[in-house]
Amino acid sequence: MHGYIDLARGVDVKVDRGSVIVQRTRTGKRVAGESAFWVMLKRSLQSKGHNVIKKEMIKDGHMVSVGIYYVRSRNMAKPDAFAIWDSSYAVRDVAKDFNSGGPVTLSLKRPK
Repeated sequence: MHGYIDLARGVDVKVDRGSVIVQRTRTGKRVAGESAFWVMLKRSLQSKGHNVIKKEMIKDGHMVSVGIYYVRSRNMAKPDAFAIWDSSYAVRDVAKDFNSGGPVTLSLKRPK
């Protein structure tokens, strides 16, 4: 998961060291809300061969509010595992920013 990936469903994703930039293309569809954004990102990554799931962070034991989603590798014990989440979840609606057509910067973490 390095470099620039042109994903299916009208989404462009740029992966950097600790961040992922997601942007809707001119032909990309809008998403209905936060959960739909994360489903779209998950499906896009799956279409490129990544074995990922979308999950509420609290259900994985993270101490955050209910309704905070993230996309992570299905098996976090693998060396190429990763997790993508919105570190600005408390101050923005990621779906609204995505729908506006501007870039959305998300956090990327790989296990040590």
